[in-house]
Amino acid sequence: MALGSRSRRAAVLLSSLVVVACTRGGAKEAAPGRSASLEVVVADGGGLAGEADAGASATYDDDAGADDTTPLPAITLTPPKGPAVVVRALGSALLEVSVEAGSGSKTVEVERHARSGGVAQKEIVEAKRAAKAAATSLHAANPGEEYVYRARVGGGAWSTEETIRLPVSRRPPPPPTDVTAVAETPYAVRVSWKAETRPVTGFEVLVAKDDGAEISAGLVTPTERGFVLHLRVPGRGYTHRVRAFNDRGASAASPPARVTMPLRDPGAPAKVTLPPCKPLPKERDESKGAFGMPRVDVGIPGGPPLYNDPGPRDGAERHFFGKVDGCFRELGVFQLQADVRTVDGVDDDGFPLLHAIAGAGSFVGAQLFTLRYVGGRYKKVDEASFCGEHYPDLVTDPRVPQDPAGSDVTSFRPPFGTCQIDFSAFQ
Repeated sequence: MALGSRSRRAAVLLSSLVVVACTRGGAKEAAPGRSASLEVVVADGGGLAGEADAGASATYDDDAGADDTTPLPAITLTPPKGPAVVVRALGSALLEVSVEAGSGSKTVEVERHARSGGVAQKEIVEAKRAAKAAATSLHAANPGEEYVYRARVGGGAWSTEETIRLPVSRRPPPPPTDVTAVAETPYAVRVSWKAETRPVTGFEVLVAKDDGAEISAGLVTPTERGFVLHLRVPGRGYTHRVRAFNDRGASAASPPARVTMPLRDPGAPAKVTLPPCKPLPKERDESKGAFGMPRVDVGIPGGPPLYNDPGPRDGAERHFFGKVDGCFRELGVFQLQADVRTVDGVDDDGFPLLHAIAGAGSFVGAQLFTLRYVGGRYKKVDEASFCGEHYPDLVTDPRVPQDPAGSDVTSFRPPFGTCQIDFSAFQ
């Protein structure tokens, strides 16, 4: 599939409207209070019949400052013989749809369209009888836009249509406060902060290595107050700042929060169990039509030999052969791209820490792995999802930042995923 179509598909999935909390025998139940897998279904006819009744359309006025107590708008849909469905604004660019708990096992269909036009979007919600919390999902929205909602149960009559208008911010939000950075492992940092919700579209996490410039590392949905950065290097220091943003602009960045990564994981096994000796495979002769990427030397100067070798039948399968106690041994097998990077300054018994790419390479959906020599073998000790390179056709998805420096974030719309923008380990 071409990058353009894959990217547009990703944009559709990210902004779609299905949450499933299924009964026994169906799909996996969604965790209470969290959105599940999402998909857009276009309604027949391209819109709702008739004009929407006037509903909640309060506009949040943040001229009074972050202490303003003006409630964010919310509407309630009451389909005949069905559970109540509440739609409420979470800031200026996000809506939450919630089906009340304890309503019995019912399938609720929710439909919406923007008053300004466009096709209707449908959402199917299966409310589980024993659920103690409401089934919820998050809907992307535009500041100041009016959205018309209606709901029905099991193909029955529709509820009355209700309208909700997203609040409009009149200035950028204030900067986040109380920013902290805590190393969860030698390879991952949790950044946390405090901030107001109502004037915020999202947050941008900025990070700088001790020897590098500050870059954008991730975008965060306005209801969250934390973000985990992966692919960190043991022993190195990182400085983090956070800024809030909405459609009017970004706040100043918060005061910095610095952390130095621990060198080792205290939970790593102390016992060493070496794999058996195994001859190093004969290197393939690509001039004779051999399949796959060539062998790559990933050892470090002064350390034992270490090779990243292609699998015998699968070029994406990478075998790591290292020399330990006088013979070569297969130290690990992973589904990876051939481009495995050695991390300077971190090694165990002469075997270096490695960064690797799995999946779609530098495109949306790639997985970033940290591999470490632990207990006589290479093991995956950290994993992160990559948001994607800054290709022109990705501009159609407002969740994929186009500026790695993070200078203009006003057009981005939540909900954001947990992927990170920082791909610097591979650049």
